[in-house]
Amino acid sequence: MGAATLALAGCLPKKDKAAENAGASDAQQTETDSSALAPSGQGVVIFNCESVIVQAAFDGQDKVVMMVGDQTYQLQSVVSASGAKYETASGVTPAAMLWNKGDEALANIPGHGEMSCQVQGAKMGTPDSASQVPAQTSSVQNTEWQVKTMNDAVPQGVENPLTVRFDDQGRVSGFAGCNRFNGTYELSRDGLVIKPDLAMTRMACLSDEVAQQEAAFTALLTSMTALQMQPDGTVILRNDQGQQIVLHTPPME
Repeated sequence: MGAATLALAGCLPKKDKAAENAGASDAQQTETDSSALAPSGQGVVIFNCESVIVQAAFDGQDKVVMMVGDQTYQLQSVVSASGAKYETASGVTPAAMLWNKGDEALANIPGHGEMSCQVQGAKMGTPDSASQVPAQTSSVQNTEWQVKTMNDAVPQGVENPLTVRFDDQGRVSGFAGCNRFNGTYELSRDGLVIKPDLAMTRMACLSDEVAQQEAAFTALLTSMTALQMQPDGTVILRNDQGQQIVLHTPPME
């Protein structure tokens, strides 16, 4: 039996070494984790975890510094069946976890529990302070918001709704009633700043009333110092005098 087995083994084709290496490479590619999104496997990957912003600083080895708001968690690599999993060391409390694969992740965050996450971006350097990354930023950006009210008054006399759009590059734009505008803004936990030097087109307004409304709207918009996302999906902009602009996205008709 032993001789027959040896003879049969001798007839079997030898495995192609290059194919083995290619297969291993493919398997490794399949298990790519989000650290690869950071340059050279190092840097910070920013996750949006159900509107909670999580920053993960990868060291290119087996450690991750995870920052959520003002809290920082030191995580280390642990064995997982797939993806890349990082946890606080055994016995460390509160315990935190980040388990990611590709551009998706699962995070266990003290005070929030288990949350599903999506990669929002990556950069070199270290995590920003909490004052630089408000949790609701990604929920507000890249949406064409319509102006519902200005100081409780509904915009009048315009054919198209007044709009405001905050992009993810620090640009604000929209329609003021007669003209389109664009400028720059900063949004942090310290508040909202819309730079007053808005660039605007020069179209004539339909009436003096609409022209006055447009001037009042742009002046009010650039005075805003706070932004708050409401449970009903509306956004409230407020200034230090208590004046406000309410933004919404009306349902499709």
